[in-house]
Amino acid sequence: MDIRLLKDLLNRLKDGRIEVDGAIKKLKRLPFDDIGFASIDHYRHLRRGFPEVIYGRRKKEKEIIKIIEKMVQKEENVELSSRLTDNKAMVTKKHFPSGDCYSNSNILTIEVRSTEERE
Repeated sequence: MDIRLLKDLLNRLKDGRIEVDGAIKKLKRLPFDDIGFASIDHYRHLRRGFPEVIYGRRKKEKEIIKIIEKMVQKEENVELSSRLTDNKAMVTKKHFPSGDCYSNSNILTIEVRSTEERE
C-alpha cells in the first residue's frame, strides 16, 4: 500500500464513487495479507517509509516467490529480500527477471514502480 492508492480510495469515497462500507471493506483487506506461512504487511511503507522486507533464510523458494507475487499484485516494490542463498536467488530471479540480485549481500530487489510514484 502506498500513498497514491490510499489517496485514490479516499478521493473515490469523497466523490461518491464508493460507499463508506465499501471503503471500510477495502481498508480492512489492505493492511495485511495472511498467506499461511507469512503475513505480508502492506502498510509498512506508510508507517516506516520502506516496504515489507522478506527474510529469506528460513523460507523455501516457492514461499519467497508467493510473497513477491502478492506484493507485485498490490503494486509494491520488493526493496529487499534478504538472506538468500545463491539457489534461492537464482530460482526467484527466473520467476522475476526484472529483479536485481546482489550475491555479495544475498539480497534481491524488484522495482514495480519508481520510488517517485509512491509519494
